[in-house]
Amino acid sequence: MIATDSPRCAHLACSCAVAPGDAYCSEHCRKQVESPTSDQTGDCRCGHAECDTGRAQAERMP
Repeated sequence: MIATDSPRCAHLACSCAVAPGDAYCSEHCRKQVESPTSDQTGDCRCGHAECDTGRAQAERMP
């Protein structure tokens, strides 16, 4: 298991850190995870710069 400095958002496609005790970085991510029609396979789209940067870096990796 990889140790991280801070917990990550529970949305599988999100790379945002969350405050200790929080599961989601935003209401958007909470709704996406709790939606009965969501499979969480698409982009997160929470709008946080941290997440957008993480996604952009991941897309550049081979």
